[in-house]
Amino acid sequence: MFTPVNSMLSRPHPVAQGQLPVQTPQQMLEQAEQYIAVADEYTKSGQVDEAEKLYQAVQKLFEEEAEKLSLDSQSGKIIESIYLSYGLLLNEQGRRTEAETLEQKRQQLFERYRLNNAGFSKKRPVEGGSSSLHSNKKNHPVAVERLAGVDAFLLSYPNTKLEALQESSAEAQTFSFKPILTDSAGTDYIGVETLVQSCHGTINAPVHGKNNTVNVHYYSPNRELLPQIQEMHTAVGELKTAYLDRFKEQQALELRSKKEPLAILGRNIEAEYFTAWEEPGEIQDGLAMYVAPQATTVTDKKTLFDLDEAVTAFLTQAQDSSQKTQVLLLRGEAGLGKSTFNRHLARRLWRDYSAASGERPIPLYISLPTIDRPNKNLIGQYLSDKCGFSPEQVDALRASQRFIFILDGYDEIPAEQRNLYADEKLDQWQAKILLSCRPEYLTEGYKNHLQPRGRSRVLLEYQLAPFSEQSIKTYIHQYVQYTQAQWSAQDYQDRLAQIPNVKELLGTPFLLKMALRVLPTLDETRPGQMALTRLKLYEQFVQTWFGRSLARLDAIQSKLTEAEQKAFRSLKDEGFIEHSQTFNTNFALAMSEAQTPVAEYSPIARRGIPQDKRYEAFLSNQDEGKKLLRFSALLTRQQQQYRFIHKSIQDYLVARAVWEELENFTELASSNRSTPLNWAETLRVLWEGLSPSVQVDAAALLNTFNVVEDVAIQRFLVERVQHNGALLKPLLAWIKASTSQKSVHKAAANAITILIKAGVQFNELDLKGIQIPGADLSFGVFDSAQLQGADLSQVNFRNSWLRHADLSAAKMAGVRFGEWAYLQEEDMVYSCAYSPDGKNCAVGLGNGTISIYSTSSWEKIYTLEGHTRPVNSVVYSPSKKQIAAGGWDKTVRLWDAESEAAGHTLEGHTSTVNSVVYSPSGKQIASGSLDKTVRLWDAHSGAAGHTLKGHTSTVNSVVYSPSGKQIASGSWDNTVRLWDAHSGAAGPTLEGHTGGVLSVVYSPSGKQIASGSSDHMVRLWDAHSGAAGPTLEGHTGGVLSVVYSPSGLQIASGSGDKTVRLWDAHSGAAAHTLEGHTGSVVSVVYSPSGSQIASGSLDKTVRLWDVESGATGPTLEGHTASVLSVVYSLSGKQIASGSYDKTVRLWDAHSGAAAHTLRGHTDWVNSVVYSPSGTQIASGSSDNTVHLWDAHSGAAGPTLEGHASTVNSVVYSPSGSQLASGSDDKTVRLWDVESGVAVHTLKGHAASVRSVVYSPSGSQLASGSSDKRVRLWDVESGVAVHTLEGHAASVRSVVYSPSGSQLASGSWDNTVRLWDAHSGAAVHTLKGHTSFVYSVVYSPSGSQLASGSDDKTVRLWKVASGECLREIQDFTGGVYSIAWKATPEGSYLLTGSGDKFVRQWELIGEEDGVHAHLRWMSPPDNKLMVKDTLLEGVVGLSEMNRALLKQRGANDGVALSDLA
Repeated sequence: MFTPVNSMLSRPHPVAQGQLPVQTPQQMLEQAEQYIAVADEYTKSGQVDEAEKLYQAVQKLFEEEAEKLSLDSQSGKIIESIYLSYGLLLNEQGRRTEAETLEQKRQQLFERYRLNNAGFSKKRPVEGGSSSLHSNKKNHPVAVERLAGVDAFLLSYPNTKLEALQESSAEAQTFSFKPILTDSAGTDYIGVETLVQSCHGTINAPVHGKNNTVNVHYYSPNRELLPQIQEMHTAVGELKTAYLDRFKEQQALELRSKKEPLAILGRNIEAEYFTAWEEPGEIQDGLAMYVAPQATTVTDKKTLFDLDEAVTAFLTQAQDSSQKTQVLLLRGEAGLGKSTFNRHLARRLWRDYSAASGERPIPLYISLPTIDRPNKNLIGQYLSDKCGFSPEQVDALRASQRFIFILDGYDEIPAEQRNLYADEKLDQWQAKILLSCRPEYLTEGYKNHLQPRGRSRVLLEYQLAPFSEQSIKTYIHQYVQYTQAQWSAQDYQDRLAQIPNVKELLGTPFLLKMALRVLPTLDETRPGQMALTRLKLYEQFVQTWFGRSLARLDAIQSKLTEAEQKAFRSLKDEGFIEHSQTFNTNFALAMSEAQTPVAEYSPIARRGIPQDKRYEAFLSNQDEGKKLLRFSALLTRQQQQYRFIHKSIQDYLVARAVWEELENFTELASSNRSTPLNWAETLRVLWEGLSPSVQVDAAALLNTFNVVEDVAIQRFLVERVQHNGALLKPLLAWIKASTSQKSVHKAAANAITILIKAGVQFNELDLKGIQIPGADLSFGVFDSAQLQGADLSQVNFRNSWLRHADLSAAKMAGVRFGEWAYLQEEDMVYSCAYSPDGKNCAVGLGNGTISIYSTSSWEKIYTLEGHTRPVNSVVYSPSKKQIAAGGWDKTVRLWDAESEAAGHTLEGHTSTVNSVVYSPSGKQIASGSLDKTVRLWDAHSGAAGHTLKGHTSTVNSVVYSPSGKQIASGSWDNTVRLWDAHSGAAGPTLEGHTGGVLSVVYSPSGKQIASGSSDHMVRLWDAHSGAAGPTLEGHTGGVLSVVYSPSGLQIASGSGDKTVRLWDAHSGAAAHTLEGHTGSVVSVVYSPSGSQIASGSLDKTVRLWDVESGATGPTLEGHTASVLSVVYSLSGKQIASGSYDKTVRLWDAHSGAAAHTLRGHTDWVNSVVYSPSGTQIASGSSDNTVHLWDAHSGAAGPTLEGHASTVNSVVYSPSGSQLASGSDDKTVRLWDVESGVAVHTLKGHAASVRSVVYSPSGSQLASGSSDKRVRLWDVESGVAVHTLEGHAASVRSVVYSPSGSQLASGSWDNTVRLWDAHSGAAVHTLKGHTSFVYSVVYSPSGSQLASGSDDKTVRLWKVASGECLREIQDFTGGVYSIAWKATPEGSYLLTGSGDKFVRQWELIGEEDGVHAHLRWMSPPDNKLMVKDTLLEGVVGLSEMNRALLKQRGANDGVALSDLA
């Protein structure tokens, strides 16, 4: 039918007549080929308008009639050639936009009719030949197309050879490609090797693979090549759309919302079942009610930002030029919405991808736990197992295609598969990666799994923030709208307002969703307040789910088969909800034992893949009852994969099974399971009452699961223990059993970990021989515990208290303390520097030497000598081959870092050299000096370069920008100056500091500068404009050193206040304060990995700090600053404490459990007191006010204002109707409690009033003052009765004896004085304290008195004789407040001290006097305490850890009883 072109050109064609004739599919294809040929001839003859009409007509025909075409190779190639030829015509005319629109239409057409699979439906034998590229030996080894306008991204199709043919025109110097087909037309190419060529103007990077697909945008002015190009383009286009379809199909499956039935029941009743009561799956629910989350950085958890915007910025920012792959780690607690955010993001990215033109990265959402039988290449396995790509194809995609990988559930894969950077070859992917994980599953060193060592800028971290109040309201409105709830949004908000700490409890979307579902089913426990806990939420949610499932099955019972109806009736009779609970729990246990959140099961065995029998009992269709239970289970299904609707449901069910097993412990059958944990009173009795041969079952769940590492299950168990104190005994039984039964060490380690996290403290307990390898004892309290012979291998002791503990002969291999021993030097440390590879650290000393340490062992490996005076600055060259140092001898000296040989001495400065730095290239050195100049030097020859002048005072610090183009210098003239590194020309001057600039540094990106100053500030600046940014305030001394972390996210600063502070580099918010140095910190530096900080100090030490730590902090909160006041309630059941941290905290007096934290004061809380009725608390503060609080709820009451300065002391009258307050304004004010009105103002003191107290009768009041006097006042008249003189310094505390006949006062003169309350006469002066006395208190009987002092002791005195009965020394700060109470159980002393702790002591009278036993203390902070810990004969303790413990006061090998 083909008509010769010449004759066709000579006669009218159908387009000219307005239409193409309607034909059969075969005729359409043949006619299309004719018109393509004619159009090509029109183009060659210059008749482009006629050619365009033909192309448009044929294009229209195919778009309207393509349904008629068979999906074979021929039709696909013809259609592809039309679009290619027309697109080339448009490009030649410069009509690029129209060409791009045409390409979109082509893609839509192929998507619509699935023509992308043309020619791939059947496998055919492949004739010989393999993919290869013929290299023209005379030209470039890879054929290069340099035709005008080329924009190629080329993949050769299977069994095609590309042969480079040089154009005949020598002037053109262009190349084209001649495809040589080696098989017959229409051959199916599945499984055939291919060759990938990535081309952007040139062709390079060949990668072999199978069925690879890559974009082709190919243009050549050589029309002779068009038939060949068309043929090639058709094959490549088919391949590209083929793999895109694979991705889209799999992603649609991954991201779909529709819930698949968990079992097939009756006569296909699923639709009716879900219509009866729609129960959306977790995925659908989360996306439908999506609330844009907020996040923080890891270092600044106070500054919130929009996560959507931040992630978009991360994905769209230019790739780091030195690193193809960049990773964003999204951290978030369970239920915060990580998966919901990830799915929402993936959907948005796919919408954007489909709507956009041009090349974009392909977004892939990958649920890591759903990968079956995971290996060490999870991404590749996903592409292989889920998308069907071969290993060669995966390699080809890795080399040729850009991706956005959204990897969900990083914490839900086995730990051995979490080293993604190495295992996944992340650096070989052209990808941005978002990874989500619960923070408790990030183990020490996790960053090394997500980035190359020494390249920490590859990793970015964000922390999902809990819902704000506004987010909660928004979610409630969406929930009501989406679920068509019976309650209104206001109903929900009103009910939630009755729940204490609702924001903390319901700050996660999943918990909030559960609460909204179960709230209508909860009864109010009492008007105005509801009892709701996290555990109750889960319990009620699960019960509600099963109850509604039962109701739904009841509604459709008639549609079930006869066998199913019979099974359903049986389940109902026996208890459907109980059966459901058992089914779901057992399924959760089976999955957790398999260490997976996803169960994959096919009822039909797949060829070559054995069925997983672990889940057969739950997922097979053989048992009608199991089918019914599965149909209604807390599960979701995706094809053959089953998982719980939320991972936390699985964790809850496992934890519940564990605690129910514990609650069935033989001796607890009749125990009350709702009694809160009160370990302080029962721990010792329970422990000593247990026998080492106590009966435990080694097959128990607690001995099966690793609760230490599975923090989610651990957290549920901790909460259960806190609510059910009866669990203390069985947990202790497991620990005791480990002393004689080796098979239970896993349960013992789990048990003690749970108890530690629940706040149980093991002071003075006999724990000899316990076997708890791998336990997490971080933040545990083991003061004076007996741990001889215990197996403590691999135990985490981070921030534990082990003072006076006996670890003799304990096994301690692999123990972790989260800290490093400091390096003790011979002289003051002026400078520290890590080598670029992090393997060595150089330390510049005051004696002129430089110590070089190996960081693997922190042993000194050699010393560099040469300087004759202190070394102020030391630095490695970027190549690590050279070391430079500057010092007081006015020189810069160079050494060979490998041979230790001295190199050049750079002379020219006329005074001390304060700072030395290499340029990023290593070719240049800059030095700053006391002579006010910066000098530049050639690093190889030592030749002097430019001298930069401009500063008017000493240059303290000099640094190159990361680009090497700019230098910044800081000076005592209060400025930072910027200089051109090449010419030495002066640039901007940064002004703002009010003191000398002591340190200056660029951020790793070069966009920001930080400077530290003698004005105690760190200032941030824009490096380009010089504009001032945030000011970091907190140091109380000059900032001597400032440095960015390698990631650029954090700043560390060292100061004359002896601390190192960490800051968020973006917001400037303070993070942590590292304390330990006893002298000014003059040098701070991060290790190249960013995981460690070294700080050098004038105290002659280098301290090493762990920046990262995987340890979980305590579950209970404590004060974050010195405790200034403590007091018992009248009943003795509650304690209140006030602190420098501006808060009042309430505690349970028996257990030490934290209750409310009262916030409202804007300055230090100096004094707290209970009203006599116990219903109210008063607090006095440095904000000049007295606040009143409800003692039960913690709600704020009235604020009493009137004092003109700090309120130091508050006290209620015995009747509770009046309140007295003493202030720095030298007055005592008496207030009516009910009205808040001031009744009297007592004046007479000549200085601050530090303490006030009523007599037991209430008729008299005593006040102590900084004027060294105690005054006694008549309460009714306000008249001063007596003035007691005798103290030689400020009186800080006054107290009446219980009888009211005597008065005691404590003073800064280090004494306690006793006075006759009636006459004012002095009775005794108690001496013994070696520093200020801050607090005095009588025992309830009045026969004894306790005093607390700044000498870090409490002394107990006999009142009658003034004899000191006992000195309590176990404090690490001054004792500022003491309270005493007596109960039928015993006598107890309460202390608040400068070390931030509230402690309760039990006082026991023994033959040799009174002994004080520590019952509990408020949660320990970030300190390891090992003073007088005995290490004799310990086994396996590393030398570094031994050195650390000895530095902290541990006793290595000498029995404590032998110490003098």
